[in-house]
Amino acid sequence: MAIAATCTFALASEALAQTAPKRARSAPATAAAKRAAEKKPVPRNVSRGSTRNSTTGSVAASRASGAAKLVAAGEGPVVQKILVKGNKKIETDAVIVKLATKQGQGVSGEKLRQDLDVLFKTGFFYDVKIEREAIEGGVQLTYNVVEKPSVVEVIFTGNNEIDSAELQTTAAIKAYEVLNMGRIREAVEKIQKLYEDKGYFLARLTPKIEPAGKDGLGEEAVKLTFEVQENDKVKVKRITILGNKQIADGKIKGL
Repeated sequence: MAIAATCTFALASEALAQTAPKRARSAPATAAAKRAAEKKPVPRNVSRGSTRNSTTGSVAASRASGAAKLVAAGEGPVVQKILVKGNKKIETDAVIVKLATKQGQGVSGEKLRQDLDVLFKTGFFYDVKIEREAIEGGVQLTYNVVEKPSVVEVIFTGNNEIDSAELQTTAAIKAYEVLNMGRIREAVEKIQKLYEDKGYFLARLTPKIEPAGKDGLGEEAVKLTFEVQENDKVKVKRITILGNKQIADGKIKGL
C-alpha cells in the first residue's frame, strides 16, 4: 500500500511540473496584449512631433492648389509685382491702368502681347520691352519704355485768311505735350476741314518736326510747325443741272 501511494504522488507531481511552464509562458503574452489595448491609436497622416509644421504645410498646400488652378486655366505664375522704368513724362499709373496683365493674376504670353500693342498705340513711346523675373510666390514684370520727345513749341506759317490762334484751337495740340503722330494727323484733318468750311477747298497743310534742344526735364524736345498753303478761295461761277424734266432749273437752284 505504501508503494502505491508513493507512485500516485510522483505521477501527480510530474503532471503539475508539465503544466506549470505553460501557465508561465501564457502570462507574459496576456500582459503584452493588455498593454497594446491600452495604447491610443495614432491618427492617419499625422506623424508624432509634426504639430509645429502643420500651419506651414497648410500654407504650402494652399499655394500649390492656387498654382494648379492657374495651370488648369492656361496661365503661368502669379504676377506679384509690376514696375515701369524709363518714363519721365508719362505717369506710372497711367501706364499700368492700360495693361491687360494685372497684379495677382497669372501671367500669359497672350496678355503680354496685348500689353505691347496697347502701349505702342498710345503714341507716347518709341520702344517698349518687358522683363520677367522669378521672385517669391510668382514673378515680377518690368516694363522698360522709351518715351517720345516733348513738343515745346507749336507754330503756323503761311496762314493769312485764318489767324494762328484759331488754328491752334482747332489743332488742339499744346506745348509740352508728348509728340504723338496720330494726334498730328488728326490736327491736319481738322484744320483742312476748317479751311473748306470757309471756302478754301484747295488748302493744304504739311506738318514739320524739328529738333529743339532739351525740355525742362533735360530730355529731347522738338518744335512742331504746320506749313499752310491756302491757295485761292473756290468760287462757283455756273451751276448746270441735267436730267430734270418735271422740275425747272430755277426751282432746284433755289433749294
